Amino acid sequence: MKKALVIALSLLAGTCAWAQVTITFNGTVNTVNDTSGPTTLGYAVSDPITLTFVLNDAVTPNVTGYNWYEDTLGDPLIFSAVSGTGVSGTFDRSTGVDANVQLQVTAPSQLSLQFLYTAPVGLTVNSQSIVNITASATYDGLTFDTSGSAPTPTEYFSAYVGSYNANWTSGSTGVYSYNFGPSVYVTINSMTISSVPEPSTYAALAGMLVLGLTCWRRRLV
Repeated sequence: MKKALVIALSLLAGTCAWAQVTITFNGTVNTVNDTSGPTTLGYAVSDPITLTFVLNDAVTPNVTGYNWYEDTLGDPLIFSAVSGTGVSGTFDRSTGVDANVQLQVTAPSQLSLQFLYTAPVGLTVNSQSIVNITASATYDGLTFDTSGSAPTPTEYFSAYVGSYNANWTSGSTGVYSYNFGPSVYVTINSMTISSVPEPSTYAALAGMLVLGLTCWRRRLV
């Protein structure tokens, strides 16, 4: 019975999916660029803002060095979902929309993200379509390993789970509406990388727990 349990656990280790990894930027609005008024996007200077990107673990995106990128409609998506303060809707790139999306490790402690599409992709802020979000910063206590070939983003960033304070942010960090209309610039204060097991992993763990309890009870009889 013990041998059967060991074999089952070995199978579990070999079949569990990579965890779902999210990257969350926490910041503060420092500038509002809006000729029609400061509230078109619903943000004001000093407002806290959080933006979360879920890495797409279903496919392997294009990569050069440690720059994962997405250009044309046929390219695999880097992100499967995007959410944040004031953001409504569901990310959907099912139409013929070209992109300039990048997730790049540009220095040992620096991560740069660009989320740019040529047409609306289902996300809005205060009814304004959002097609461009950028975030670039270096972080205390974070040292990326860029040796060897880059794996998938999910596999790579799952090794850096934790919260990191920003010590430098790019002036281009911000949220931009469609056709580069109203926009806000954001000072990044911190970044959190989180890892949550896939539902299939939870199901497998539950099955192993039931098997373990069954074995234990039989040994007591």
